Amino acid sequence: MRIRNFSLALILFVILFDWLTKILVRRQMPYKFAVVENPGLVFGLETPGFFNLAVVLVVLLGFVLVYLWKFPHARSQTGFALIVGGAVANILDRLVGGTVTDFLNFGISTVNFADLAIFSGIVALLFGL
Repeated sequence: MRIRNFSLALILFVILFDWLTKILVRRQMPYKFAVVENPGLVFGLETPGFFNLAVVLVVLLGFVLVYLWKFPHARSQTGFALIVGGAVANILDRLVGGTVTDFLNFGISTVNFADLAIFSGIVALLFGL
């Protein structure tokens, strides 16, 4: 049960930290970052329609949440928590503003904290499995 509590706390941390960083970047420090309002999917791919995208994301998120409760291993729980937190943060950003704010430029792509959490979660799952 402690693992699940930690997972829920990690999900909330990712969502809140991503939200805070996006607010700071949008309002106070846009000149220090390469701020990109991404209307599409990852790497700027076109969105297949807002309703279709929302349905797919909610269904996928539901599967991940169910899977999160089924995995007893701490590394797997952490990986899923990072993925869920990042996904929810990006979904909320898209619902509120219509786009996802990316501001960390790594040369090949501009991402945000939620994207980094999703990537870290995938890496944790790969090492956990």
